Amino acid sequence: SADGSPASWVAGIVAHAAYDELETCLTTVKSQSLSPEAILVTDTGVDRGRLAALAAAHPGVSFESRENRGWGAGVNCLLSRVERLHPDAAYVLILNPDVELAPDFAATLARACEHRPRIALASGKLLRPGGAILDSAGIHLPRHRRPRDRGSEEPDQGRYERAELLFGVSGAAMWMRRSALADLAIDGEVADEDFFAYQDDTDLCWRANLLGWQVLYEPAAVAIHRRGWRRARRNEID
Repeated sequence: SADGSPASWVAGIVAHAAYDELETCLTTVKSQSLSPEAILVTDTGVDRGRLAALAAAHPGVSFESRENRGWGAGVNCLLSRVERLHPDAAYVLILNPDVELAPDFAATLARACEHRPRIALASGKLLRPGGAILDSAGIHLPRHRRPRDRGSEEPDQGRYERAELLFGVSGAAMWMRRSALADLAIDGEVADEDFFAYQDDTDLCWRANLLGWQVLYEPAAVAIHRRGWRRARRNEID
């Protein structure tokens, strides 16, 4: 920040029936070297008992149940709560519950964005469980307009070790500059709720680029992403 103090941020987790993963995700958020101002969870309320148990185990976390209207609706719900409850936070980190953050994930992204005010969205290097295989090193938009996670399912062998501006980053762990969000919103929605699931993060990144904002990939910020959808598991997806 301008006075030299660490940037303030809020963690927001969009959850849907992933309570074991949510427990682990919360633990890694709480362990960040740059502590969040608040941790918010929005859950579709599939298992109210499990959610109540998590709330009891994490008294500092704000839980909210909602109807399942998709990832975008969950993101917008979280952003509205941040606007209402934590209006001074400079950043929001939107997370899927199947993400585990390295301890300096937030601090690294805050540092990378602090003196680059045109960066609206950012993320780091996402790895599959075990840390040897890449999940996403940002999102590339080829000429055929079908977005691709760079490095997906490749061994992590140092190919994506340079911080750079890209077309997009994964919504599984998306760092958002709050001062950019009003400009990115369409009819009050930062995440377009018409998508319900998948490609909503791509749409948001595309919009950011079109409006003159920047999207940053910072490989020094590392996280594990279990990823529920993979091409090899296509037939398992409802």
